[in-house]
Amino acid sequence: MDLSSVETFVHKYFEEFAGIFRWRQAVVGRAKAEKQVRTRIGRVINVADDVTDNSLFNWPVQANGADGFKLALYLISCGLEGMDARLVHTQHDEIIIEARDRIEDQVEGIVIESMEEAFKKVIPEVPFVAEIRVAVAWG
Repeated sequence: MDLSSVETFVHKYFEEFAGIFRWRQAVVGRAKAEKQVRTRIGRVINVADDVTDNSLFNWPVQANGADGFKLALYLISCGLEGMDARLVHTQHDEIIIEARDRIEDQVEGIVIESMEEAFKKVIPEVPFVAEIRVAVAWG
C-alpha cells in the first residue's frame, strides 16, 4: 500500500465518521493549548511541544483504556477474595485466572461483571462487552 492509498483511506474514514474527526480535533487542540491530556478519572499526561497530533489523539484513548483495565483488575481482585481462584497474569487487555472447576461459572461472572462495570465507570457512553474463554490449560 502506498502513501497515497493510506491518505485516501484516512480521508474517507474521517468523512464516514465525522464525529470522531471533530473529537480528534478537539482533543488535539485542547492538549496543545493546555500542554496536557487528562483521562476521565483525572490522570494527567504532560505534553511536550514536539509531540505529534497522532500521539495527542491516541493518548487519551490508550490512557482511558488503561484506567478502565486497572479498575477492572482491582474489582476482579476484590471479587475473588476468599475464593479458590487467583489472578496469575495480565497481558495487554487479557487476564488469566486460575480457579477450581467447581467455581468456574462464579469466577466467570465476577470477571465479566468487573470488566464491564469498570469501563462503564470510565467511559459510560461506550458499551463494553467482556469476552471470556475458559481453558483447562494455557499454552
